[in-house]
Amino acid sequence: MIIALFLIAAVVVVMLAVPLVLRGAMRRATETDAEFRAHNGQTLGYVVPEGQDPVVLITALHHAGYPAVADPVGGEQRVLIGCPSGRESDRSGIRAVIEHVHTTGIDGVDLRVAHARFDDES
Repeated sequence: MIIALFLIAAVVVVMLAVPLVLRGAMRRATETDAEFRAHNGQTLGYVVPEGQDPVVLITALHHAGYPAVADPVGGEQRVLIGCPSGRESDRSGIRAVIEHVHTTGIDGVDLRVAHARFDDES
């Protein structure tokens, strides 16, 4: 009997928690969308090298003042980066952040990027 009450209580707690978590996620998504719209489409796309975690890169970009989100396309890990001062003004600063992010893969290989190239560069 006590176990059944415990299980019912757990189910009720989960049912109440899920909408709160989803609401928070939706709020963050809406804020990010509004943040990108505020830049009038001034964004840069960057394909993250295989083995590197895009979250590490996104976090570094956020700390440097550049909004960024994961934007996977065609099986590639890609990051879309907002440019508050415009694409050309922010390009070198964003490139510097990407090139200074130091991570290692599971096998201990250094995944530092020597020269970051954006989608709009050949």
